[in-house]
Amino acid sequence: MESTAELNLINQTLKGDRRAYRTLVELHHLNVFSLVMRIVQQRELAEEIAQDVFLKAFRSLQKFKGTSKFSTWLYRIAYSEAVTSTRKKRFKFEELGEAHASVQDGAFLFDGNVDVEEEQMQLLETAVKGLKNEAQLLLGMYYQQDLSVKEISEITGESESNVKVRLFRIRKQIQESVGALAQQP
Repeated sequence: MESTAELNLINQTLKGDRRAYRTLVELHHLNVFSLVMRIVQQRELAEEIAQDVFLKAFRSLQKFKGTSKFSTWLYRIAYSEAVTSTRKKRFKFEELGEAHASVQDGAFLFDGNVDVEEEQMQLLETAVKGLKNEAQLLLGMYYQQDLSVKEISEITGESESNVKVRLFRIRKQIQESVGALAQQP
């Protein structure tokens, strides 16, 4: 959606039109949920946090200055809420161990148009699964959600150069993992 259309929806919401905000929620719900899910890795918790994100965004909408895209502002709220929730519940997660299913299956790197042999695809997906959740989150924001380095920087609070370096290192780590996996019998 064009930013002017989003700005119109924001202005209508600020004037009391709840249907306009519902439209904004519908436009961004899937991406907010996906971002939160990658961090917390529990569907019910991710749904709850996503709802909290939209409630918090609604209450803070008058603070949106329009200096960045609305989606970037919203993803920053989502990122903060999910990370805060994870920190609060870290001990519970550690008790559960790694028994819960991982949502990162590596598929976000591919849109189906990549012409790669099945074996190479499996190696790449295995390498991505082996990454830490934070690395998978950065890859998801960059490749799946097609966010720019600047937008990722605004969402995570890291400098643009740090985001670039981390993405470079993650790609290098994947490349090394794929090479090591390919040499295994």
